Amino acid sequence: YQRRVRGKKEKMSPNTKLLFITLILIIFSVLVSGKLIEGRLRTTKKWHFLSKFCYSKNSDPVEGSLEWIMWTNEVSYKNLKLALYIDDYNQTQRRSWFTVYNNPHLTCEEKLNYTIDNGLISIIPNTTGHISVKDVSRPHFWYVVVADCESDLIDVTFILTFKNPGNSFKRQFSFDDQGLLQIYIVFFL
Repeated sequence: YQRRVRGKKEKMSPNTKLLFITLILIIFSVLVSGKLIEGRLRTTKKWHFLSKFCYSKNSDPVEGSLEWIMWTNEVSYKNLKLALYIDDYNQTQRRSWFTVYNNPHLTCEEKLNYTIDNGLISIIPNTTGHISVKDVSRPHFWYVVVADCESDLIDVTFILTFKNPGNSFKRQFSFDDQGLLQIYIVFFL
């Protein structure tokens, strides 16, 4: 920011710049509540990856969450599912994302058998849903897939909101991105 005073440019002082950036961060931290993914998916694939989010290790009573809203004009989506997978190498293969992703040998139905426990959610179009996530062992990536193994076309508009536990500087970021905002601020000052 520069302003002209009688033909001269006057630069913003470093203290004013720091105050300005701090004020903007405070405003954004109040307004932002989580990672938001929205879009429209129109595909002939029966199983389609939407997004991933790394939930942090948490021993607090506050849990992370995944919320969704899905709309469709079709009433024939009786078998629309939200499938949740985890990046766990140490668990049985039943829970592993790496077993199903880009595996051409598995059918849609077989891929749905590899979701985490309680991770296969029937979607009722034009409604919202919510699950709580609490990882106590270590941070985990959670992968979200939409699937309809009996339809030739998935046409859905969606909003996914991921939230980690903690304050607004932690809640809105995937665990692997936490701390980057503060690093960028220090770098650009």
